[in-house]
Amino acid sequence: HEQKHIEEFDYVVKRIETELRDGIRLTRLVEIITETSLTGKLRTPSVSRLQKLHNVGLMLAQLQEEGVKLDHVPGGPIVSRSVVDGNQNLTLSLLWNIIFQYAINKILAIDQLRAEVTILKEILSRRKQLKLSVEEKDDDFVLGLPGRRVSVDERGFFNSEVVTTLLDWCKVVCSYYDVPVDNFTVSFSDGRVLCLLVHHYHPELLPLSRVRMQTSPLPPAHGDGRFPGLPL
Repeated sequence: HEQKHIEEFDYVVKRIETELRDGIRLTRLVEIITETSLTGKLRTPSVSRLQKLHNVGLMLAQLQEEGVKLDHVPGGPIVSRSVVDGNQNLTLSLLWNIIFQYAINKILAIDQLRAEVTILKEILSRRKQLKLSVEEKDDDFVLGLPGRRVSVDERGFFNSEVVTTLLDWCKVVCSYYDVPVDNFTVSFSDGRVLCLLVHHYHPELLPLSRVRMQTSPLPPAHGDGRFPGLPL
């Protein structure tokens, strides 16, 4: 029996910026979640650029066949050279798209999520109507987004209906507490949104009095990733 290189390969990832560039680990990941056979088509050991491009291309082709969107992402499209050349932004976008397609879509029931958003909006609308001294607001206010419109980049990134509906749910829940939610990045950075989501459904676990509603941005991080004044 001749042992192949791939049989001895260590799939552990310690550095995303370098250890995904040959396509071997990503192809194995896609092989597992799609229940297909791909590793036999890999070119290993992957030393040359052409070998790496082949491996990444193999993985991307399978994702596209599965319906994962790779074209309309910020800074995109995601192509083989994006990963091979070590483009960290596009590599992370690729990983998030995989998560959205295979994790979130399975965890969340889209119909139940839509129904919950509709109920929350109706309750919030009735509450606002009872406040006669408050002038009528448009739908963007109800969602916690006064006058804001989604940018082209955001529309491209949230190409999953489940993810878009999930963001709508976060917006309408936080609108009960007058906290705007624009996205899954900056809006979540100070922890308020996560706290309010927990409080809204389980107030006994996290009382509103424990949530600090007034926050300020963290100072720039040091080179080692630590923030000034914060312990390791």
